[in-house]
Amino acid sequence: MSIKRIFLTIIICILTTILISYGSDIKNTNTKNIKSIYENSNSKNEVNDDNADNTVINNESSESFIYKDGEYTGVGNGFRGETKVSVKVESGKISNIQILESQDDDKYLDRASELINQIIESQSTTVDTVSGATYSSNAIIQAVDNALESAK
Repeated sequence: MSIKRIFLTIIICILTTILISYGSDIKNTNTKNIKSIYENSNSKNEVNDDNADNTVINNESSESFIYKDGEYTGVGNGFRGETKVSVKVESGKISNIQILESQDDDKYLDRASELINQIIESQSTTVDTVSGATYSSNAIIQAVDNALESAK
């Protein structure tokens, strides 16, 4: 082997080692950040049942949202077009979500509809999308957000 080739091989090895160690630092930092976000999100929203006006309090930003009881429709954009949902609010809380119509394929929409229970349980659209049905998931989230705008 020539000296140039040996020198280049050593440089490449050093650079690879630096990149790998830098990448693991980023991964560890992101893992800590994700864990901290998860822990904070568990106490993010609470419903104040003592208020007669059914105020939903968001502890993270100190804003309060009033969801008026009723049934609201919203639209979100999926992969093949619009997805329309109906959101029912009772006692200031999201109590039911139905997909009224969608142009996305059924197999993706069925998978994404898992989000409905998560949204109702968390009383928030800040949920993870379903892997393999990201566009349909985003359409449902966007449609529910759109509907809740009318409920404020």
